[in-house]
Amino acid sequence: MNSNDLKETASKAASAAKEAGREAVDSAKSVAREAASDAKDALRDEARARAEAGKDTVADQGQRVARKIRESAEAKDKDSFQSRLLDTIANGVSGFSEDIRGRSLSSLVEEAEGLARRHPGAFVAGAAVAGFALARFARASGDHSDASSEAARVTRPEFPS
Repeated sequence: MNSNDLKETASKAASAAKEAGREAVDSAKSVAREAASDAKDALRDEARARAEAGKDTVADQGQRVARKIRESAEAKDKDSFQSRLLDTIANGVSGFSEDIRGRSLSSLVEEAEGLARRHPGAFVAGAAVAGFALARFARASGDHSDASSEAARVTRPEFPS
């Protein structure tokens, strides 16, 4: 075997190795794309499941609130303005909760987007009110001992000696 044959054999081996490497890389890319697609689908499905569970939780909480409002209405004189107003509010909260439960998440998002486009000021105001209500609820249901110790720390400033 002369040097030209050796060079040609080496060149063919290098080309074959290069082609095998390219095929391996292409195969790895394909497997990675498929794995990424599967992971994306799994994450999307998990997100949808959690969102649906959250939607049901919101609907359940709305029904509890409606029940408490009705109890407050029943504690008042049936013919009083307060009792009728509380009963009307309870019916509205209950109906809203059932509407949430009965609709798909995508339709709720579409309706919220439509409201935001049609009435941006009202949407922002509603979001602010909901945020304040949520913060107030979270503060009211939090541990009061932490709040009192925080208040004590704030009211007694420490001065350097």
